[in-house]
Amino acid sequence: MIYGDVMVRATGAATMVSPRCPSMSTPVVSAWAAFFTIIQHVAMMVLAYDAYRRWEKQQQQQQQDRTSSNFHERDRAPMLPSMDRPALLAYGKVAALNLSGVIIGGLNLFHGGCVMFLIADAILTMIAAVMVFQTIHARGYHSKRKKIHRE
Repeated sequence: MIYGDVMVRATGAATMVSPRCPSMSTPVVSAWAAFFTIIQHVAMMVLAYDAYRRWEKQQQQQQQDRTSSNFHERDRAPMLPSMDRPALLAYGKVAALNLSGVIIGGLNLFHGGCVMFLIADAILTMIAAVMVFQTIHARGYHSKRKKIHRE
């Protein structure tokens, strides 16, 4: 809805058209690009938060293992924080989505590349949405909430 007004006003006869993209007006391309970018950033935040949650859970488990063992903390070599595979993969998804978005943005530099850019950006947005869907429907994603008993 935010960009609908921009697109309606940018389709008339007196709109600005870039010489590199004569098929679409510049405000329309910008509105679509901003729309896809916002959705991608929301998806990346969901994926990054899930990765952080997985990493934090692993760190808590490692801390419990260290305190429950028979060894004293001073007798052990300091352990660097490590990531388990799912957390590392989740961070990798965020990095890959962000890098892909930057590379796709380069399509705007070519003559007529704005149409290819918007199509590729829409596909990347759909991929990000599928990744988020898989993440939020994975086992253990939703924590159990405490029920409040009202009297």
